[in-house]
Amino acid sequence: MSETLLLKFGPSATCAGSAMMAVDVDPTTGEAGRPTLLFRKEQPDRLGGGRTMAYDVSADGERFLLIEPVQASGAQPMVVVLDWFEELRALARNAAETPH
Repeated sequence: MSETLLLKFGPSATCAGSAMMAVDVDPTTGEAGRPTLLFRKEQPDRLGGGRTMAYDVSADGERFLLIEPVQASGAQPMVVVLDWFEELRALARNAAETPH
């Protein structure tokens, strides 16, 4: 009986992204088989450079769940304005004080 180990290799001089590899290991002898490339990820593996990984293994161990950015053509950035009503009041106040 063998078990499969997952190995992740980060960016290097020859690989821009990360590679996820699998290798079969015999738990009784510790003998490892030949690594197999499962997939490559071009995007960073951590969200926002923090400790949260951008991938996980499904509960049944059969699939990987990946967070990948969506590259939509013509997409515009979203702008979130906090306290916009206060900003509107300030603009109205400045407009009322400016002579026409």
